Amino acid sequence: MGERRFRPRHLGIGAGIALAALGAVWAAGFRGFMPLDQSIVWDAAWRLGGGQAPFADFLMPNGVVPALIQAALFAAFGVSWTSYVLHAALANALFAVLVFALLARVFGRCGPAALYALAAAAMFYPPMGTPYMDHHAVLFSALLIVLAAWDGMRPRPVAWVWLVLPPVAALALLSKQTPSLWALLWAGAMLVLPAWRRGHAPPASIAALALGAVAALAGSWALLAWSGATLEDARLSLIGLPGEIGRERLSWSWIAPRLGDLAKPGLLVVVAALALCWRGLRRSDADLVLLAAATGLIVIAALHILLTDNSPWFALGMLPLAAGLAHALAERRLAAQAGLRRHLGWMIGLVTAAQATALLVDTVRTRAANELRRADWAAAARGESIDRRLAGLAWVLPPAVARDAGGETTGGAYHALLQHLRARKGGFVLIGDATVLYALAGRPSAFPALWFHPGLTYPRVDHPARPAFDVKLVRALERHDVRMIVVDGNRTWAGARAAEFGPIAACLARATETTTIGRFRIVAVPAGCRGG
Repeated sequence: MGERRFRPRHLGIGAGIALAALGAVWAAGFRGFMPLDQSIVWDAAWRLGGGQAPFADFLMPNGVVPALIQAALFAAFGVSWTSYVLHAALANALFAVLVFALLARVFGRCGPAALYALAAAAMFYPPMGTPYMDHHAVLFSALLIVLAAWDGMRPRPVAWVWLVLPPVAALALLSKQTPSLWALLWAGAMLVLPAWRRGHAPPASIAALALGAVAALAGSWALLAWSGATLEDARLSLIGLPGEIGRERLSWSWIAPRLGDLAKPGLLVVVAALALCWRGLRRSDADLVLLAAATGLIVIAALHILLTDNSPWFALGMLPLAAGLAHALAERRLAAQAGLRRHLGWMIGLVTAAQATALLVDTVRTRAANELRRADWAAAARGESIDRRLAGLAWVLPPAVARDAGGETTGGAYHALLQHLRARKGGFVLIGDATVLYALAGRPSAFPALWFHPGLTYPRVDHPARPAFDVKLVRALERHDVRMIVVDGNRTWAGARAAEFGPIAACLARATETTTIGRFRIVAVPAGCRGG
């Protein structure tokens, strides 16, 4: 099965892989700004640091775990783009080292394990560059599969693995429900496999699993109690609204346009290799657990691609781990066969390395996964020219943002807006995606949903829960002493408009004082308007 003992060189190789993973994110994370995706975790952390609580003060359908981590990093290192990128870089290093640790054991040597770990360092977090809920969910989902595989590779069940699986599952689900739910189901099935082969599950393992489940439930309940939210608020935010969106996406009209995203060379060659390895497999085969792990990673990634509305690369961070397992399995099951099959393992390695290298180069150059491929990089502003906390950031926006919003999108407009907001008393509510502006202006985030996605982050106009949300909005405007409404362009990335929100629309209709700065329209809230 491979080397069991720790060797000093493993530590040195692991450290080198971690540094490479940190550097890959550092090279990508300071290039460009996608207002929607790159504001979500930032604003959630800012809210938490300011005393707001999820579900009670603002609805968030996912991202709880990355928000809590980022809030801690903001508290430790200050609110800045550097501490923001640091979060993603550390997660990338952790994932790459996780890949190396498992594959070094599977291969019994460091060379192939290091290859796939470096590929993971290039493919996991660099396409995003900053913290995001999908990536944390992928990290914890992969960890679920790795833990289940680790247990299955041992001659006897490992109690501590069964103990930590439920808390890891909770971290995954509180990062994002998809792909975490699929990973939880697959890892659970993998735990059953060894017991199925042996004919029983040891009582100690079952007891450890039960204890871990109790700990996970207790932690989740403590989070809810700390937030002060009602059970209904949490259910609506984490289950109700996301479930409705999920059901809408379980249709051919949603899935069919995304099937082409699966046609990645690295993914196709891994699928082909696994199909060959599954042939002739028996119940007693020692490779069953590893095959199940590799197949699970591919299935989970594919479901994530087909059922979300993000770049496919956000899910394919799992690919190098699956590719490494497929390589090891091909060496063991196909090495004695004739023709190209005997070399299939290293064919997987070459294709994965080429895919990872091409993706990293393209990511650093174009930031395509954040819709920045055709951005005007020559006109990028220095982040510190907008605010010192954006030091190091090359500020340029996706072309689609400028096209949808109209108006000036340069750094100068954002700098002028921040000066305007700081010079006036009271808070503001932003109808737009760039919610980093709340922290940069030093004002509390006033909208009672983490970002603008009708039907997901807040109820649609015709939803039964919408009246209660409108009441929450009015209370938020009053609590945060909102005296300005800042309208960012014509609509948000997900199509939300200011007129959709009754209390906001009423204030806009009565307003008499309006200032325009670039793409932003700043409307003074008339006296007595916030009550709707």
